Amino acid sequence: MKLDLQDSRRLTGANILSDDAGAVIDVAISGIPIEDVVATWKKHAREALDALGWTTERIHYRVFDGGASLAISGPIDALYAGTEITEWAWEATKGSLAGNPIALANSIERLRTEIDNELNPAVQEMLKAAAQHDVLFLWDDDFVSVGMGKGSLTWPVDAIPDPADVPWKDIHDIPCAMVTGSNGKTTTVRMLSAIASACGYATGHTCTDGIFVENQLVEGGDYSGPGGARKLVRDQKISFAILETARGGMLRRGLGVPYADAAIVTNVCEDHLGEWGANSIADLVEAKIVIRRAVTDGALVINADDTELARVSGRLTQPITWLSLDSDSDKIKEHVSTGGSAAVVSNGNCVFIHQGQREDIIEVKRIPATVDGHARHNIYNALGAIALARSMGLPADGIRQALSTFGTDVFANRGRMNFFDLGGVRVLIDFAHNPHGVSAIAEMARSIPSERIMVMVGQAGDRDDVSIRKLAGVFASMNPDLVVVKEMMKYLRGRPEGEVTAIITEELRRCEIDAERIVHANSEIDAVRYGLQWSRAGDFLVLPVLQERDEILEFVGALDESGWRPGSTLPA
Repeated sequence: MKLDLQDSRRLTGANILSDDAGAVIDVAISGIPIEDVVATWKKHAREALDALGWTTERIHYRVFDGGASLAISGPIDALYAGTEITEWAWEATKGSLAGNPIALANSIERLRTEIDNELNPAVQEMLKAAAQHDVLFLWDDDFVSVGMGKGSLTWPVDAIPDPADVPWKDIHDIPCAMVTGSNGKTTTVRMLSAIASACGYATGHTCTDGIFVENQLVEGGDYSGPGGARKLVRDQKISFAILETARGGMLRRGLGVPYADAAIVTNVCEDHLGEWGANSIADLVEAKIVIRRAVTDGALVINADDTELARVSGRLTQPITWLSLDSDSDKIKEHVSTGGSAAVVSNGNCVFIHQGQREDIIEVKRIPATVDGHARHNIYNALGAIALARSMGLPADGIRQALSTFGTDVFANRGRMNFFDLGGVRVLIDFAHNPHGVSAIAEMARSIPSERIMVMVGQAGDRDDVSIRKLAGVFASMNPDLVVVKEMMKYLRGRPEGEVTAIITEELRRCEIDAERIVHANSEIDAVRYGLQWSRAGDFLVLPVLQERDEILEFVGALDESGWRPGSTLPA
């Protein structure tokens, strides 16, 4: 019998287990039925909760292959104490199953002290007042806030005023959208941000590149988690918020903001398996659709062409707005015939349908990001942005204005579908980093005429061998004339140098890519330089970048500005 505690943490918002804030432990279980372990833990957790006076708090659990997540709900100002309760119940469970019971009496005073030391009555008072005034309440270890954006006020957690002293007439919320999925999140966020700006809003958005207010970077880094969401919606300069909401943050902490006017799940694919109890594609779907818990009255936008998302849609309680490239599919026709909403492609146009009314928004080929309609994944992203925008009441003219120029500026969608023409050599720089994302790039690349194709291939070490091989196989399907396999030292993530590149090379050879077409580079920038030196007019260089994106964008951008042509010397 093996019972191991893998992780213990607070759940600060709605999560994969429930709508409740609380505390959770992830445990590994083998050699004993998981159901028996869960039942024993629930018994001990209930015993502790009742003894501590938390009689109305709930118990939640989720079983997955090889283990379980075990959670309790709890007061938001005592969640560290909540983790102590879940961990005590786990130790008691192991003792019971081993025949060595542990008495709660030995720990009850310690747990009570933990709770008393953490409780902050001022937090609870402000929470109640915000609910009475029907505005957002947010809290974390450092700050408490009410309202959103231009209608918000924020205080240090140890300096919360009396609710009676708050100017509630000035406190209000702002429109807010959430975006999740395996691929396309950042581009969809940026498209919606451009639309909201065109409609006159002071927009703010979070993504894996940072926090942006009116298209200006406020803080760089990956802010697609709860912390980034809270920081943005507390910014008093914004009147419209778009939050990239990554799977990792939802699994670790839950949603950073409790509700939104609209949300989208772009797609789900096999990526990051084995993390935080998400061991299968079905687990990833459950993780992504946590975002539905934020949408109570607004639109939940779902990709109808994603098989896994379509499979679970029947049990969702929120009204769904479908998006699809096929307006004639049975699913779409049935949905809109009953008054449902959808964003679809019909006769080459992006169309929004609501309550039986059809609205032509923009021709697909007028959206530069679709590369004259070749980039199908960006058609999906545009449809997602349209569905969010229209469901939030943004006018079609603003959508049309924004999408007709989105993609013409490389830095407006930095690192996503950035094209350069260097003396007749077409260069694509993109963040694609999993088989699903690369398949979209490969599909587009095959549809664009070119003399020769060069691809750059690499992967982070935290992906399993199967995922790495799948990625290499997708690149091989492009039948490239040159493959540069790149080492990524910052992303070895526990693997020895050369292991990932060896797996990629072996898979490329298995896919019948001749050895003479495969070269190796010690870094991404070295791989890019090799490809440029190899290139000639008419070639297409496909460069998925991860580790050195900014350096490569600046390097290639400088070549573009200088008028560099193939065969010319590259600057040092």
